[in-house]
Amino acid sequence: MDNYRKQLALLYFKTSGNEYDLSELMKLLGLRNNQLDLILLELKNDGFICTNNYEIKITEKGILHLVSNNITNNADSSLQYLFKNIVVENIMALNEPYVPKKFLTKI
Repeated sequence: MDNYRKQLALLYFKTSGNEYDLSELMKLLGLRNNQLDLILLELKNDGFICTNNYEIKITEKGILHLVSNNITNNADSSLQYLFKNIVVENIMALNEPYVPKKFLTKI
């Protein structure tokens, strides 16, 4: 379970960049302050995160650890979805109210 929390913390630092919030991370992982400190210390000792000017950053080793464990987020995948079923000619104006078909019929 601790390994899972460590990986979630790494993923959090990867996605948030320098806009992280340790209290938010603590709430997301369901930890107390001292438990989060232990996890951060273990991640730092393993070389997965580093501190520069009192700022925590994920290292290349941490990113490789996430990739090797197949842990990605939706922002990593740059898949472009094609919207084939949208017909541009039939788009209604925004000021026109939408009324479903057979709206006024009784059941």
